[in-house]
Amino acid sequence: MLPEVELFYKKALLSAFERGQLKAHKLKLGETTVAIFFEFIAANGHDLFGIKTAYLEEYSKYSPGMQLLVEMTKNFLSDPNFTWLDSCAEPNQISFNRLWPERRMMRHINIATKHPLSKLLLQIVNKLHSRQGVIRK
Repeated sequence: MLPEVELFYKKALLSAFERGQLKAHKLKLGETTVAIFFEFIAANGHDLFGIKTAYLEEYSKYSPGMQLLVEMTKNFLSDPNFTWLDSCAEPNQISFNRLWPERRMMRHINIATKHPLSKLLLQIVNKLHSRQGVIRK
């Protein structure tokens, strides 16, 4: 991982932790954490965004990331406090596609509306995306 990408993740995870908006799932072998999956908890406290999975390379033949994803999915489905989970994964991500074959495409668009042209742009973007059924109001 590039140093600037690693720094970005460290800052984002620390900031979410400090706000109480970080959830971490670990797969352990004895005292060793072999995989970890981080989720951001949305401000409403009910929505999750999967942000990063990491695992020890020496255990890769045992698929620790996939094992953790299975356990994390079970935990999510049994926890009534959370309403949905966005994997934040690419559409062709193999692990999530295998485990969540019915997952949906999600998009979030934020556009500032203080400038007079921003309102027009927002209307155009909403019209285009509503045709695809991806905008929620």
